[in-house]
Amino acid sequence: MDLSELAVFGDDFNDLPLLQNCGIGIAVMNAHPEVKAAASQTCFSNEQDGPAHWIAEVLLKEKPEF
Repeated sequence: MDLSELAVFGDDFNDLPLLQNCGIGIAVMNAHPEVKAAASQTCFSNEQDGPAHWIAEVLLKEKPEF
């Protein structure tokens, strides 16, 4: 699988290489500001199940009920 085919989530400096080199880089709202700046999108925070909401809404085209 090519990195351009991946969507990845990140919140800290160790996630920067993936966020910058994948197809869709998503930072959670509670991410470090530099990480959010590097991402192409943001989602709700970890505490709000942000990645799960993003997957449900964007990939599955559903409105999550959690």
